[in-house]
Amino acid sequence: MTKQSPQRILVADDEPLYRETTAEFLREEGFECICVENADDAITVLKEMDFDLILTDLNMPGNLKLELLREGRETYAHVPMIVITGVPSISSAIESVRLGITDYLLKPIKLDELLVAVKRAIEQKPSNRGAPITSPQDVALPTQTVHGATTLHRVPPVVGESDGMREVFEIVSKVAQGNANVLVTGESGTGKEVIAEMIHRLSARSERGFQVIDCTAIPDTLFESVLFGHTQGAFTGAIKDQAGLLRAADGGTAFFDEIGELPMPLQAKLLRVVQSQTFTAVGSDRPAKIDTRFICATNRNLSDEVEAGRFRQDLFYRLAVIHIQLPPLRERGQDIVRLAETFLQQLLPAGSNLEGFSEEAIESFLRYRWPGNVRELRNVVERSIALAQGSNIRREDLPVPLQNPNDTADQDWVDLTEISRDEALDRADRDYLTKLLRKHQGVIARAARQAGLSRQGMHKLLNRHGIIADDFRSP
Repeated sequence: MTKQSPQRILVADDEPLYRETTAEFLREEGFECICVENADDAITVLKEMDFDLILTDLNMPGNLKLELLREGRETYAHVPMIVITGVPSISSAIESVRLGITDYLLKPIKLDELLVAVKRAIEQKPSNRGAPITSPQDVALPTQTVHGATTLHRVPPVVGESDGMREVFEIVSKVAQGNANVLVTGESGTGKEVIAEMIHRLSARSERGFQVIDCTAIPDTLFESVLFGHTQGAFTGAIKDQAGLLRAADGGTAFFDEIGELPMPLQAKLLRVVQSQTFTAVGSDRPAKIDTRFICATNRNLSDEVEAGRFRQDLFYRLAVIHIQLPPLRERGQDIVRLAETFLQQLLPAGSNLEGFSEEAIESFLRYRWPGNVRELRNVVERSIALAQGSNIRREDLPVPLQNPNDTADQDWVDLTEISRDEALDRADRDYLTKLLRKHQGVIARAARQAGLSRQGMHKLLNRHGIIADDFRSP
């Protein structure tokens, strides 16, 4: 019988002491370790040898823009990757999870905890080295069962460089590690479930279930049975004991979508669960204890609903310990283009000749109001891929509302080819400054920070265009 070769781990870190200490520990545990001190060397070694796991630092030469993470996920997607960093950042945490890393750990980490993470990652790895490469966006999450139907949830792209999304990511990174309940609000299609799932994936609960509970899909009469479960004989048709959805979220996260649609009588039942972390299955007299974090989402203004008497104030305060408001897509600027390009790459059929979007199509994207937000954008891209004839998606390939956006932007729009370059740039500069000041309510410091200018530089630009910041201040 041939002796099985030890599993091979690539350790990439620019701190010599940490790198060698980690490698020596893993060798003592029976692993083979190859050590490198920067991302360039890591990529070179990956091309030459097969590995069962990559352990990588973030802040090291050659990886300051996550080059190793991107290369590892794109070219070596079959090799699990654990990120270990002593300087965590909002953007790197979000991007790491989006790319599909196995784990995101913070230094200093105890060696026994590292060993658990390493073994778990390798156990989840496909057994065949050199397996076919999969898309980095196609990262499988644990399967969940709702009403007996098993579905496989996948992480949608989390794209955002706009100020509004940066603020969202900052809150997400801060609240993920705690247990406070979170309320995510925003218009339909803005990605509330995506953010809820991101909080779960970044939390200590990530190994347990993320249970989606759609408050609009459960009939009032079945709410308790679906949520809490029931015992055999509890009612006609209850032929066996059935665990409820909350039991599946024990140790994990329960995501209540469209919580604003929950009728008042059912709100009282949910309040008791949130307060006490206990519930009683239908037909039972024994309370069951759970350890569950609650994340809820709604496109309603729950404060207004409380005032109108349609939502319980005590439940609102229990659920909205942390409130995250998602910006509509129309306020996210170039995020629209980044999302469109991401969806294009994700949805493009194999062998397609499509290369991207024409300038006119991108212009239409930026002028359109996007009432359906990110969900509508994805549908538009999918439709356009099917209809496009050339190498680029053109304006004519878009739905009619995007070809002729009926909003205020149309009234100010001119054919840029009919004016001089200087006039076109002047128009764009003035339009940008006015929208920036409107967004920041005339606060020059915040507007300058977003524009990447000093206060003095911002004042010079405003004076040149005759724009008065005070005109944009709230009364």
